[in-house]
Amino acid sequence: MVDFSNVNSSVVLDVELSKDSDDTWFSVDNSETSESYLLSKTKNSKYSLDFSDKTKPTQIIIAQSSKVTLKVNGESLDLSQLDKNTPSYLTLRIQ
Repeated sequence: MVDFSNVNSSVVLDVELSKDSDDTWFSVDNSETSESYLLSKTKNSKYSLDFSDKTKPTQIIIAQSSKVTLKVNGESLDLSQLDKNTPSYLTLRIQ
């Protein structure tokens, strides 16, 4: 669980394909959206998603954590404890 308290009005989630990584995907699911995104060296290698402070908890699924970098409001999240080659589930909660 990733909690953010006392945010101004939104939280920005940046998901980027790591250098020299093959394609992978991630998805987000909350009260406003349910989307999957392909991270690709040849197309979109980075996504920036903006979540309102009114957004309910957001579930983030990362297909392979070893292939991505994840930042919330510009701060990198340490994904080293996640299984590198199987889907990982994170919950982003804005308070």
